[in-house]
Amino acid sequence: HGVFCTRAPVSHRRLGMDREGIMMVSEPRTQSRESSIVSSTRVTSAGSEDEAKLESRAELLWRKRALYKVLVLGDSRSGKSSFVSNFLKSSGNGETQFLEVPAHAISKITRTLCRGITGVVVLCDVAKKDSIENATNWKSAVDQATSFYTSLPSILVGTKADLLTDVHEGFAAGADIQRVAKGSGFDKWFVSSVDKKESVVEMMGALEILMAKSNQQTCDFVLAAVAKARRKQKARTDQIGTEAVEELKNGSSFLKFGRRGKVQLRILWITEDGNNLCWGQYKGKCSNKFSLSDINGVIQGQRTPTFRKHASGEQKQASSKQRSMSLLLSDKKRPSIDLIATSDRIFDIWLRFFQHAVERKNSA
Repeated sequence: HGVFCTRAPVSHRRLGMDREGIMMVSEPRTQSRESSIVSSTRVTSAGSEDEAKLESRAELLWRKRALYKVLVLGDSRSGKSSFVSNFLKSSGNGETQFLEVPAHAISKITRTLCRGITGVVVLCDVAKKDSIENATNWKSAVDQATSFYTSLPSILVGTKADLLTDVHEGFAAGADIQRVAKGSGFDKWFVSSVDKKESVVEMMGALEILMAKSNQQTCDFVLAAVAKARRKQKARTDQIGTEAVEELKNGSSFLKFGRRGKVQLRILWITEDGNNLCWGQYKGKCSNKFSLSDINGVIQGQRTPTFRKHASGEQKQASSKQRSMSLLLSDKKRPSIDLIATSDRIFDIWLRFFQHAVERKNSA
């Protein structure tokens, strides 16, 4: 919508306004990339990259210096500008930005406009029946725009209460606002005059408490999604490991580099208990065996000293490098076991199995 914000001091601030008349006001503040908060959350659970994104978002939501972005709505002459101005002047709160939408732009309240909004203030003139009833339309427009991802904390403020001279009018106006607030799903409602700075600060204090609780609930949701993603990833890894054990017990062909660089064709297989790795000229004739728990890591490619020193000819071709791996051990005499698989399929199966064995060792 072309909305933009200036950082000028409040006393000299300008209002950034697009073609639709939507404008944003903010207290001067240096906004960092870390301090911005997006209210919408789309969670996937398909791997470590998504988990990292979720964890970083959860960390952002816990920061105390969260930047609140409040949508200010209401009919014409309901006191929106006075509400924002009085709050910024009296509170000294540099953590809150206000996005003020004029009365004719209710159709412009879309999902894009509400992205990043953390709270909503709807103002109405208590002296005008239509203004009170229209608060329902403003709240419905916001709910429709944000139903895709979240429900925003919102308050309903009845303004110009000082213009009511009759006590009965005051009670009637308060009853109407209470009815509209409950019927439209507002979290809280107030009746006051926005010219009273203390009242404005009190109203925004109530909204900030609601926004803080909403951020914490979103954080809990994100952390739960992270845990769910990890459980799915672990279940998938365990399934891969179980299937690999059954297949690798039959043995696979590898070119194996000896400690002195001699290259030999060997059969590698896993013992029946799944705890040891064996190799030999053929299955059944085990020339060496060691425990899988001795593997400290797995490196793809030809990056160990043995590969760099002894690999030659076809062994250095790109196809062979893509099928090469090294098992890192803690044995000083044999720091690594260097292998070249005879096919891509064999390489993928064994690589995933060794990675699974290392993960299980590290988690234990």
